[in-house]
Formats: sequence, C-alpha cells, structure tokens
Amino acid sequence: MTSWKFRAVIVVSGLLLAVIGVTAQSGQGSVRGYVYDGLSHSPVRGTKVSLKSIETFRGTPFSVMAETDESGNYEITQVPMGEYRLQISAKDHQPYETTILILSDAHLVMGTRLERPSHRP
Repeated sequence: MTSWKFRAVIVVSGLLLAVIGVTAQSGQGSVRGYVYDGLSHSPVRGTKVSLKSIETFRGTPFSVMAETDESGNYEITQVPMGEYRLQISAKDHQPYETTILILSDAHLVMGTRLERPSHRP
C-alpha cells in the first residue's frame, strides 16, 4: 500500500471511530440536588425525594425514592431518558413539585428551597 493510501485509511478509520464515540450514548441521566430551608437557608436533612416518569423514551415506567443526607444532598442515578414529576417533601415544610426532562448522559443539578407553611390566625 502506498504511503498516501495508508494515510487515507488511517484518517477515515479515525473519523469513523470519532462518529461512533459521539453517537454511543447511554440513554440515561441523573438528578442530584440540594434542599435547604427558605427561612434559615440551612440544609434540610431527611427530605423525601420522589421521581416518577410521565413519559420515558422507551415507554417503560420508572419510579424511585431518595432521601437527603445530613447536608441536604440527594442523588438519583441511572434515570432513563424522559419526562418526570419530581416531588420533594419534608416535615414542617410545604411540598415542592416540578416537571423535569432527563436527556441521555445529562446530569441535572438542582437547588430547592422549601418554605415553611404560613400560620395565619
């Protein structure tokens, strides 16, 4: 094989490997977050975090529960691509709910402020 043909094969092979590497995605993502008190700005430990699928890319329902650690942090990994309902609740705080979208290989990071219920006479 002549020198220029050999180089062409190397270049084409390298480009194919680059394209394969870019398109090889896991189809999963993750959510991690920090929950804090809206009044004191301190972490809220023991907070219940629920993630339930509304619609996933593959059509398979997905649901998982997590709890914040003593620093107010949580992490949910290996979440299939799709749209989800995220619910966060803690004792003495108003619940929080939102809709999130998880994309392939995306790592969503959230900070959530929980408010205390207002006490009106």
